Amino acid sequence: MLRKDNIQQEREAAEHFQVPIDTSKMSEAEQQFHYFKMYDSDNNNKLDGYELINSLIHWHDNTELSEYAISLLNRCYIHTVNDFLNEKSEKLKNILKLKEEVLDDLKNLLRQRFGPTKVKLAQLFSQWKSDGCLYKTGITNLDSMLGSESLQSGSVWEICGPSGVGKTQWALSIAINFVISKGLQVFYIDTKLDFSAIRIKQMLQSRQMINADVHAGIMQLIKVERCLSAQGVINMLENFEREMERKNPTVMKTNLIIIDSLPAVWLLLKANEDCLSGKWLLSRLNNLIYKLAQKYYVAIIIINLSVPIMADGQLNKNFNGTQHGENDELYGENAYSQGVIFVQNGKLRPMLGRYWQSIPRLRLSLDYVSKMPDGDVTPRYIKILNSCYTTINLKCTVRLTAKGIM
Repeated sequence: MLRKDNIQQEREAAEHFQVPIDTSKMSEAEQQFHYFKMYDSDNNNKLDGYELINSLIHWHDNTELSEYAISLLNRCYIHTVNDFLNEKSEKLKNILKLKEEVLDDLKNLLRQRFGPTKVKLAQLFSQWKSDGCLYKTGITNLDSMLGSESLQSGSVWEICGPSGVGKTQWALSIAINFVISKGLQVFYIDTKLDFSAIRIKQMLQSRQMINADVHAGIMQLIKVERCLSAQGVINMLENFEREMERKNPTVMKTNLIIIDSLPAVWLLLKANEDCLSGKWLLSRLNNLIYKLAQKYYVAIIIINLSVPIMADGQLNKNFNGTQHGENDELYGENAYSQGVIFVQNGKLRPMLGRYWQSIPRLRLSLDYVSKMPDGDVTPRYIKILNSCYTTINLKCTVRLTAKGIM
């Protein structure tokens, strides 16, 4: 016979093996003790779906389940509410001798008591938006094109484009807009060593934000770390993840990470002897960014470089068939099939190879509309190359100005 001093021990063991606890041999006092030990005071007095069905005697006087009926259920290995709801109605009717209408009402009662609450998608999105989970980029045409799939908590984006097109200006624009609109921190990993506080100040002054305190406040929320190696990027993200795990109050305020850019450090691993190291670090990076996005709801934007296909193939022709005997080079000309290349971006493709191709949830490219500047405004267009959320190949026009990408 079970006693109060070993009920909790049995419960822990049963939970470990996911075996329901049999309370049929417990006395009434022991059952009462057991029910109150399992009672969840932090969940609005609700018990979870794996609570013993015996507890309905004590919590629901208006059910059709008598003590005798519950003992019959226990004999048929139906111990929990979850067991009861998943059991076929025909079997339950035979056990309990209840009418189908009564049984349906009983199941509905249990679902209301123990099941999840139904929420309409529109209601959930409205609540999600009001909670500040939908950040947006602050670039009107881009946000309009992406709609509800604009920058949000847990986003994993890649921004790519040819050298000099304005990718860093785009990243800085998003960082400034994010800090101004949300008042949250941005973690900016600079691998090109070209992040400049003076550049941020000039962008703010162009927006008629000339107050020195405003400049200082915005810069204080943009946490910049410089890095010269792929391993350094990994180390920074691992350290960030550890601080999030420890609930460091300063790090917990960070909701956006920008890495500018990956090719600047991963190309250093392009030599044959470092090929496998580059692949391993890229895989590790993938694991880290998705852990941060899914577990801590941090939005992540990664800057990549788009390169001409033929030029990149010529550049890498000496790296095919390495000493490791690998045909799928990290950066080689075989990293993409020709079909994928031309469908994805015409004459340009993002770097980092085939493995990286499917990592970002949204890949955007920035390209020239006209290379001739119009005063202080240079037109660009943004195109959706790949997306898990929305239609691809959509385009919108933006302007490269002293204020940033507008």
